[in-house]
Amino acid sequence: MTQPHIPLSAKEINQLRQAIFQLVSHYHDAEDILQDTLVNLWQQSSKQLISQPLAYALRVAQHAAFQYYRCRSRVEELTLEAMEDCPSKPLDDTLIQQQHLKQVTAQLQQMSQLRQKILLRRWLTNEPRASIAKTFNISEESVKKHLYRGTLQLQQQAIEI
Repeated sequence: MTQPHIPLSAKEINQLRQAIFQLVSHYHDAEDILQDTLVNLWQQSSKQLISQPLAYALRVAQHAAFQYYRCRSRVEELTLEAMEDCPSKPLDDTLIQQQHLKQVTAQLQQMSQLRQKILLRRWLTNEPRASIAKTFNISEESVKKHLYRGTLQLQQQAIEI
């Protein structure tokens, strides 16, 4: 029995790489999708003859890119089971993000309730300072100071870590 091979030339693999990069626009994610596509193409070519391997590979890559965006757009926290559906997002990146989120949450909890609320309203909802000032019945200058001091406090604690 002959060893299966990838039925694409180097030029066709480069064309595939460029097409994938246009779909996801992140180099590392494009390389991950390319690798998954080539593995799929290799597995299928060992089972059957693929008459147009580049067209087949492009279709597989489009599907993989769709999976990539579907997984990235999820709002809920990714679990290990969901990570299996998202091959383009490394587990260590997710863990680093979770650790960073825990650190920022801990730092926010050390601040006064008013400062927390002001920072979250400004960062999460992009609410104007004037509106925040009106909501909490304080001056806009006080809101500026809370935003500045809160951001400064987070930055200083981030440097210590």
